[in-house]
Amino acid sequence: MAGPWTLQPGQSQGSIPTWATKPTVVNCEVDGGGVGTIQMQAGVSPAEQDTFNDFGEYDRSFGGFELTLTNKGSTVLTCNTV
Repeated sequence: MAGPWTLQPGQSQGSIPTWATKPTVVNCEVDGGGVGTIQMQAGVSPAEQDTFNDFGEYDRSFGGFELTLTNKGSTVLTCNTV
């Protein structure tokens, strides 16, 4: 659907389109391996944060609201949506 984006620690990518009627899959990979932390927020919903090893895949319904991904960890992430 969109991406990939390379997110440095503390960096965000916003205005990511999501589906109104079906879940969006967010994939994030730690460049070079290790532990990553991603924060996801769409619309006015509370932010969701998750820590993962090497690769994280999240199947979420964002209701068609634009999504913002933020790298909350200390490693470089590559993320995309499907």
